[in-house]
Formats: sequence, structure tokens, C-alpha cells
Amino acid sequence: MVSLRRTVEHRSLMAMAIAAAGVRTETLVATAPVAPDAAMLVIEDIGGRPLSELAEVSDELLDSAWQQVALLQRRAVAHRCLDNVHLVAQSESDCATEGGRERVDIRLTAGGVVAADEVALAIDRAQLLVATGLLVGPARAVASALRVVGAGALTTAVPLLQPIVMPSATRSALRKEDGLIDRLREEILAVVPTPPAGPVKVERFSIRAVVSTVIVIVAVVVLVSQVAGLDLWSVVRHADWTWLAAGVALSAARFLGAGVGLTGFVAERISLRRSVLAQLACSFVGLAAPAGVGVAALNVRFLGKSGVPAAPALASIALWQLGSLAVNVFWVLVFNLVYGISQPLIPVPRGIGLPVIGAAVVLVLAALAVPRVRRFVRARVQPYLDQVRPRMASVLTRPGRVLTGMGGLFFQSVCTVLVMAVSIRAFHGEASLLTVTFVVVVGVALGSAAPTPGGLGAVEAVLAAGLTAAPG
Repeated sequence: MVSLRRTVEHRSLMAMAIAAAGVRTETLVATAPVAPDAAMLVIEDIGGRPLSELAEVSDELLDSAWQQVALLQRRAVAHRCLDNVHLVAQSESDCATEGGRERVDIRLTAGGVVAADEVALAIDRAQLLVATGLLVGPARAVASALRVVGAGALTTAVPLLQPIVMPSATRSALRKEDGLIDRLREEILAVVPTPPAGPVKVERFSIRAVVSTVIVIVAVVVLVSQVAGLDLWSVVRHADWTWLAAGVALSAARFLGAGVGLTGFVAERISLRRSVLAQLACSFVGLAAPAGVGVAALNVRFLGKSGVPAAPALASIALWQLGSLAVNVFWVLVFNLVYGISQPLIPVPRGIGLPVIGAAVVLVLAALAVPRVRRFVRARVQPYLDQVRPRMASVLTRPGRVLTGMGGLFFQSVCTVLVMAVSIRAFHGEASLLTVTFVVVVGVALGSAAPTPGGLGAVEAVLAAGLTAAPG
């Protein structure tokens, strides 16, 4: 119910913001509580007919639609659902129109944004271009946009002329109008004075990727059962469910640690509850995107929705990932101190470690000795450092933030190790906690470097090999 109240509050804010911009829209009449965590909105309908129901759309209506959107954009308000259902035509019989002409009113939407950035505003322009293009064709749609908002604003919408940013009703209509977006681009290119930028890469969470991942996992389980001769059902049936329940609880606690860690590396105040929920969402995104990439993108989006500007959000995520790296390095140092080089947890040929490390260092130094390689590395590393440095100074000057961030990451790391430890016990296995820690740290590190979604395959292979080879 909390999310319902938040939706009501957001829609109330949008109604006031759109009305304050001078846009003709539905009127918010009243609000009333209906439960401890829910409320009701009373909104007066604007009447009229959606543009999608009109047999013919005049140039006056097209211009009216662009004029209403221009008013929104002057106040940095993004509607985010400009389709031919939310655009409503008012005729003389519906209301007293200005000068006896038809006009367009805009229906409210629950997904609008106030204080919107330029990308959100450009998406609105792209949505309106496609919506009007579906009604009257590319030539008239572009001509109307040029008359009202001009070539500059029109050009910024071109990179976002993509089906993925369109409302669902528009995407459905585009399936019947194949090639409309290309014709809109060509029409704009024929009239704008300067060529627009290339397409902006926009991605959404794909259910196809999730289904594909599930199919792959099922196939791997079946193949392992057949090749290894394991009766997985029998293994699961004889598991100790008390330990399994403990594993589930520790796995859930991992998200709390990740959420606390993120809040520590963000100078702005963000909600801990929402941060934890974002990390839970990241665990699902990681199944459909390469390890680290999808998680970082989702966290940047979460921070943006929490009011953190884009550049500080990117820097905070980078600092958070550096903290995770520091935790892994810490565990490696602990293993070196506890076990030493001569007593590895996992048997490897003696004397191979130092030569391999030395050869890697020599190769890196030899590559950096080449001026072209140094310039290549500097060009890619310098922007990253420029973003991280100010944020690092902001966070590191607050010891409480550092302790919170690193404490959350250590807690997450410990919970990850304990999940593996209790899972081994649940299936009647035996392994020392130090061995499990070593195997998990190595497996997570290699999984992050693997290009597969979520490190799928790499993590499992390393964990299985490590636990099989490690003694006790």
C-alpha cells in the first residue's frame, strides 16, 4: 500500500506541475484518505476524443499538440507517455475554444517527471513526432514540429526516435507502420540545417533474456545429471532443510550489506530501504547482463531517481566498486598472512606462482613503455579518474561514510561466504571456513571478469573445481 500512496502523491504533483505550466489538462479536484497507507484522487475528466479516434487531424490540432508540449518543456516537465490516447481533441461542441478553433488537451499520466533532464524532454519530443506521424504521415508531422518548436528542438529528438522509448500503444501501432521512424528521420534530415547526432543507446530489461537464461540453466542441470551420473533430485531430497533455510536468510542479508555499502559511498542522503531493494533488483538484472555492467547501470539509474546528478552518481558507483575491489584484496592479503605461499589451499604446481606474476608485470611494463599504448590507456583512464577524484574527496573526508560503506561491503562479503558454507553443510559436505572463503573470493572475482551474464558458468566452474580440489 505504501507504493500506492506514493503513486497518488506523484500523480497529484504532476497534476499541479502540468496546470502550473499553463497546459490544458484534467483538473485535480480533491484528495481523500481511504486507508492508513492509501489515498484517493478526484480528477475531473477533460472530455473530448483521443486523436486516435479522429477520422482526420487538421494542422491546427497538430500545432496545438506541439504548443502544449512546448509549455511543459519550458517548465522542465516530462510527460513520458505522449501517445494518441493521452492527446485529446476538444471541439466547439466540447468547450469554448479560443477563436473557434479546435485544440488539443493532454491527459495526466502516472509516469511523468518534474525537473526533467534534457534526455527526458527529448524523449517527449520523439514520442510526439512518432504519434503525430502515425496520424498524418512524416511530412505533416515534421512540418508542424518545425512551425512550433523549431529545427533545434526537433534535431535533439532524432537520436531518440527508437521504438524502445515509445509508449506501448505507439509501439503496437508501429508494428503496422513499418519504416515510419526511418521516414521521419529522412524528413528531418531534409529540412534541418545541421545533421543530428547518432542514435542514443537505450535499453530496457528484456524478458527474453531472462527466459533464455532460465533455459540455459535447466539445460546445464540436465546435462550435468546425465554426464556426471548424478541423481540431483535425490541429492535435493536428502538435504538438511534447516541449513538451507539458514542459507536463504544469509543470502537475503547480503542485499542489506550491499545497500548499506552503497549509501556510504554516496555523499547525498538516500533511502536505505530503497537502496536494499535496488540491490535485490540488481541480482535479477545480473542474470541477463554481463557481470558488473547491468548492476552498475541499474544503480546509476537508482541514484538518479533518488536525486543524485548523473556525474556524481557515476562517480559514486565507481567508488563503490573500488571498495569491493579493496575488500577482495584484503581477503587475499589475509590468506597470504595465514597460509603463506608455501601452503596453498588449492594444490598447484610448486614454484609457478611468482614466475607467472613476474611475467605479467613485465608484460604490462613493456606495453606501457610504448608511447601509443600510454596515450591509449591515459585517454580511457583519465575521464574515469576525473569523475572519481572529487567524489572520493567528498566521501573520504567523512569517516562515518567510509566506515558505513566499507562495513556494508565486508558484511556482504562475509554473508556470501557463509551462504556457501551452510549450503555445503546442507548437502552433507565438509570444508573448512577458510577454504570456503578462499574459493568464494576467487570464484566471485573470476565471475566478475567473465563476459557471460552474471558470470554464468565461470563462477560455478571455479567454485566446483576449488571445492573439489581443496582439502578438508
